[in-house]
Amino acid sequence: MADPSTAERGALDAISTLQDPVRSRATIANARGRNSPVVERAAFSHLRAVRPEATPGTVEHDVRLPVHAPEEMVTAERGKTTRQKIGRGGKARTAADMTLRQTALDGFAMPVERGHPELTFETVVPRNPTTFDRDVQIAARDRLVARNIDPTPHKQAGTGDQSWPI
Repeated sequence: MADPSTAERGALDAISTLQDPVRSRATIANARGRNSPVVERAAFSHLRAVRPEATPGTVEHDVRLPVHAPEEMVTAERGKTTRQKIGRGGKARTAADMTLRQTALDGFAMPVERGHPELTFETVVPRNPTTFDRDVQIAARDRLVARNIDPTPHKQAGTGDQSWPI
């Protein structure tokens, strides 16, 4: 990957000061329009940090990330969203149900293909092993390994880090 241009370095510096999700989304759109994946990825990671719905480090927070991240990606790309209805069965049950599906949904493929495997329900499972049954843990591990993603839990997602190995 080439070093960021002067304009990209300026944008990367500015991203850390953004406190408003609307401005983060505008930066994502601008970066996409200027064909700057490095700025787009950084702005998307920062958007996760300025839009927390729950306390980082909790299952609730981890489950919200895979719900919101694909929506943000689809919104940025298509201008529309599909909200997961986690209110019906609860956050952990929703994560388990999605992980146990025979075929992965777009909510798995989209973040993985865009370099954010940490935003899948399948990575929520190993980060919270006492919450999920063994069959859910095995399904999560198998799906991650099938995509060459290390299933070992890493740093907390949603903190702006990019520590999940791809």
